[in-house]
Amino acid sequence: MQTTMEKISLVLVCAAVAAAAGCYTESGDTNAGRFTLTWTISTDAGEEIGCAAADADTVVVKSTVVGSASKTEFFACGDMGATTAPLTLGRYRVEVSLGKQAAGAIEPRGVEIVSLSNLMLLEGDVDVAIGNVEFVAAASGADSFAEGSK
Repeated sequence: MQTTMEKISLVLVCAAVAAAAGCYTESGDTNAGRFTLTWTISTDAGEEIGCAAADADTVVVKSTVVGSASKTEFFACGDMGATTAPLTLGRYRVEVSLGKQAAGAIEPRGVEIVSLSNLMLLEGDVDVAIGNVEFVAAASGADSFAEGSK
């Protein structure tokens, strides 16, 4: 159990490092938010397919604070949705791509990345919904990506 002085000290430390990273108190309060998203994969003819048919097992989400550092997270493709780890407040560019794990690396499954700019995490935000991202697998076997609803 934290004393009042320890809690005040923790709040001061959080305020001092807020620009660099999320900071949590014992009660779970945070100066950060998270992005949530879902995804679907379809053929260029509009037929919905699964991750295996697209030869993919991973969705990569790269969240970059405008003018600052980025954080890359990896999610199981078959989950068809994810929530990022807590991120500091600010304006973000989020890139979402489809890939496959191979030899300890992620091989991309396409040449284009879905890029969503000017997404904001504001004070009080917990989960900011990006919406659905649609990956379109071209009939030729190469993949291209298109942003779905937002």
